[in-house]
Amino acid sequence: MTLKQRLYYWSVLIGWNKGLFHEIEKELLSKYYNSSNLIQYRKNKTIIFMVDGRSIHGGLADRIRGMISLYAICKKNNWDYKINFSYPFSLINYLEPNDYDWTIKTNLINYNKKYSIPVLLNSYQLPTEFHEYYLKIKMFNKKELHIYSESPWGEKEFSALFNELFRPSQRLQADINTHLSKIGKEYISATFRFQQLLGDFKEGNYPTLQEYEKEKLISSCLSQLDILHQEYPNDKILVTADSITFLQRTINLNYIYTIPGNVVHMDYTNNATYNIYEKSFLDYFLIANAKKIHLIYNKQMYRSGFARQAAKIYNHPYIEIFLGD
Repeated sequence: MTLKQRLYYWSVLIGWNKGLFHEIEKELLSKYYNSSNLIQYRKNKTIIFMVDGRSIHGGLADRIRGMISLYAICKKNNWDYKINFSYPFSLINYLEPNDYDWTIKTNLINYNKKYSIPVLLNSYQLPTEFHEYYLKIKMFNKKELHIYSESPWGEKEFSALFNELFRPSQRLQADINTHLSKIGKEYISATFRFQQLLGDFKEGNYPTLQEYEKEKLISSCLSQLDILHQEYPNDKILVTADSITFLQRTINLNYIYTIPGNVVHMDYTNNATYNIYEKSFLDYFLIANAKKIHLIYNKQMYRSGFARQAAKIYNHPYIEIFLGD
């Protein structure tokens, strides 16, 4: 990064240059905060990671990455850390505190703007190296920060931090064990992220292919699965994808294992059942348990961080396979 770029970002940090994320923070402050009495005074400075539907939060991997990074910053600075994950479901239904209690009741979150403020912290708006500094600036005269973030700041310590914070709920763990039992042996995984290319997954305004293009892409991905099978002839291949169309094309292959159910994007589906949202968590933990983890993509597909992040939970090998055109 050049000196000019550094000076620009420092001007953004201290508010001389109003970046986009400053405007979003201002909008959240105006809409949800007031000057009423405090609900609860906190002895220690506190960061609350917010997934409340008041901003775009990203998919499961984005949310987990942000939660891990904020925890890492809090540990370094001796700040208390809580997670308010209430949209579109309560996180506690799927992940429970392990070694650190991050839970907080929503009615104990302070929205007094003299005491608490919303903070947006994303790598696509502010380089990661500035994230801790920005929080320190925001925390200078406040006691409680409400963070909306997908920051990758804590990725180097991801495995240790994840396992300090989380363990699967009893219900989720039981379902994970059921699938591990059905697979029955060591396995590898292959993840595909099509977004809306195949026309069966709602996510923003991404393009959908023509029918002949869909078939060409599906055939290319199936061919790569066959190559993996030849490389690992004795292992099952766990296949995860955001397209039910593609998953249905794999179910007759005897070396493939798929997890039943539809995948939804959590920012665009706010009223689904427990099982619908659980599918993402099952994909995440079943990928994490694979002995070798693959992401398969081409220039049209999304180079998702979902599988790469899942691989970090138990530090299993991760490989990306680019299909070309």
